[in-house]
Amino acid sequence: MTKALSELIEGSAQGSLSLAFICIDINEFREINLSSGFDVGDAVLDEVVYRLRSALRQGDLLFRIGDDEFAILLPSILHEDHAILAAHKISSSFEDLIIVRDSEPMDVRASIGIALYPDTANSDGELLRQATIARYRANTSKSPFELYKKVLTPGNIQPVEFARELRRAVSNNDLELYFQPKYELSSRAITGVEALCRWTHATHGMISPAEFIPVAEETGIITSITSWALNSALRQCSEWRVNGKPVVVSVNLSAYDLDEGDFPELIQRTLRTWRVHPSQLMLEITETTMMQDQKRTIGILRRLSEIGVGLSIDDFGSGYSSLNYLQQMPVNELKIEKDFVIKMERSESDIALVRTVIDLGHNYNLTVTAEGVETEKAEKLLVDMGCDFAQGIYFSSPVPADELEKLLD
Repeated sequence: MTKALSELIEGSAQGSLSLAFICIDINEFREINLSSGFDVGDAVLDEVVYRLRSALRQGDLLFRIGDDEFAILLPSILHEDHAILAAHKISSSFEDLIIVRDSEPMDVRASIGIALYPDTANSDGELLRQATIARYRANTSKSPFELYKKVLTPGNIQPVEFARELRRAVSNNDLELYFQPKYELSSRAITGVEALCRWTHATHGMISPAEFIPVAEETGIITSITSWALNSALRQCSEWRVNGKPVVVSVNLSAYDLDEGDFPELIQRTLRTWRVHPSQLMLEITETTMMQDQKRTIGILRRLSEIGVGLSIDDFGSGYSSLNYLQQMPVNELKIEKDFVIKMERSESDIALVRTVIDLGHNYNLTVTAEGVETEKAEKLLVDMGCDFAQGIYFSSPVPADELEKLLD
């Protein structure tokens, strides 16, 4: 395993890709051996191996590293969400009871830890250490899995102080929304905009959402940010409509937002406050969020759909999520993961993947939007493949509301 891990790290470094290392411990396996015998224990492990392999993509690597411990290497991970989706799929593979010969059905569970190269680790030893720590956290917190994370803060701001300043920024309305237009490819008309949160710090300047959103999620501030973003986006949407520029505005949701039991009611209240028709609001939810608690998520999304808002699956195309949920989720749109769109100009496999997502979306009567369009060639490829909408710096970077209004003019 160590040799394979070192080779993958070297390949990832050369190709500027990420690598995920997943550590898995089968809970209470010793008790199974003691109560049912070693032959039953071996049969359980055979079934575990079968389930793990079934949850992985072609090219992912599975190793047994202890009596009841396994390691999985996921090469070519574009970002952490893909590793999380893989962990969801692995965890879900243990939901069905294991039946071995004449023994009683066994409820076998696993603790799963994830570490990422080069996000948090830069060596094979560091990956193993971080994945083990994350697995231990999963075991003690009774959660199916944990992702090892370092809290990144700009400059010399300590994490606690950073969270305090972020909370103050939300309270003082110091955040700002930028808007990235979404173009209909057949007409080149702007039909919608995606609202994106920006924070300009008094000392450190513009702070990337990649830095403050994880802190917001970890500290619970994210629900306040979502509420602020919804109000700000719908207020702006209302102004544009009054000025004769009606567009659909998209707002990104976090998994933590869906944990709020009254979230659909919050949406209804905010729509009423700004007198915006539900059809002018699109809520974007990542595949990761969709997979975390599918039964509960489906219920919430159905309530949101009954309100009349649009629902979009963001960053679609990782390869780990089950297509079955597309039949159950009341969604309206798929948004193709931008890295696939960016790479398709030089990769036939990425062209095939993008085409597959477009065809899949249309087969489910969904519209398809490509993110990350940076060149005229990419636009032409998407038009030829029948993609419906596109956004990216080729058309426009995210801009403040007044600049977006000029684009609408």
